[in-house]
Amino acid sequence: MAAIRDFLYLVALAWWTGTALYFGGSATPAIFARFPRPQAGQVVEVIFPGYYRTAVATAVALAVLASWRLAARRPRATMALVLVLAMLALDLVGALLLQPRIHALRAQAGEAEGGAPLPPEFGRLHALSVAASALSLLMALGLWALVAWAGL
Repeated sequence: MAAIRDFLYLVALAWWTGTALYFGGSATPAIFARFPRPQAGQVVEVIFPGYYRTAVATAVALAVLASWRLAARRPRATMALVLVLAMLALDLVGALLLQPRIHALRAQAGEAEGGAPLPPEFGRLHALSVAASALSLLMALGLWALVAWAGL
């Protein structure tokens, strides 16, 4: 049973990490390089809900599996669980607080139709969203380091 638990932990961590790296490091920059800013924003806005569903679902799976690993007294399991719960919290903040407000500000400004410039609050919230995603990614990389250092 431990082998299945550890395998699923690695799958969930790889899924979360791969999604974050692909979305933030490849898909989003490519979309903004290819399309005018208003259209690129619309495309990314369509993708974000799926990104956050994946991030939250895999972080929940990681939390369950990390709790199971803690109960089995695996090496560094407490540290791993703390990192996973922090990742989940950041993902939920992005999904439930930041992105809906960012979307509302874009809609109010009418940026999609070339309307008014985005308000300063948009920039602040976008910066918070990027920082939260980057911090969460660093935590995921920390989880990989724990796997490499302490093993499963």
